[in-house]
Amino acid sequence: MIIEDVEIIQILIYREFLNVGVEKMAISDELIELIKEKSTLKIVSSQNKDGEINAVPKGSLEVTGENELTYVEILESSNSYKNIVYSIWFDKPICVTIVGDNKETYILQGRVQKVLTCGREFENYYKKFKDARGFDIAAAVKLDIKSVKKLDLNKLIDDQKQEHPFFSHYDSLAVV
Repeated sequence: MIIEDVEIIQILIYREFLNVGVEKMAISDELIELIKEKSTLKIVSSQNKDGEINAVPKGSLEVTGENELTYVEILESSNSYKNIVYSIWFDKPICVTIVGDNKETYILQGRVQKVLTCGREFENYYKKFKDARGFDIAAAVKLDIKSVKKLDLNKLIDDQKQEHPFFSHYDSLAVV
């Protein structure tokens, strides 16, 4: 992914928080397939007690139930893990951003459902990850997804032109 793509995605996420040009939906089969793709970028964003956002890629993210995602945390000392524990204690929201190779982008919002650190279900994730990557995990984190929004860049651009016709660059107004 090139820098220009990242800038477009940042604009899309910013617009999402303004709830402009976004369509709310459930986790679709299309999105499930996108999440399964190894090349898909999956970012989990959480906040600490001061409200600072921590966004990290989570390649282990998978759909494990209806409106449920699960991923593994590798380090107990990571900011991501600390924020997830804080989120579950204080019922703070999390955000998952999914970006496909074709720049198809989804924003999923929800809450931490539970953090598995022992037991049979944890053991299954532990073995699966250890076999695939060769090292231990700290926890398996289950997320309860409350909303899914597909971002459409063309629709966002059209909406902005309609709603804010004066948001233009001066160079695009020049007569040649």
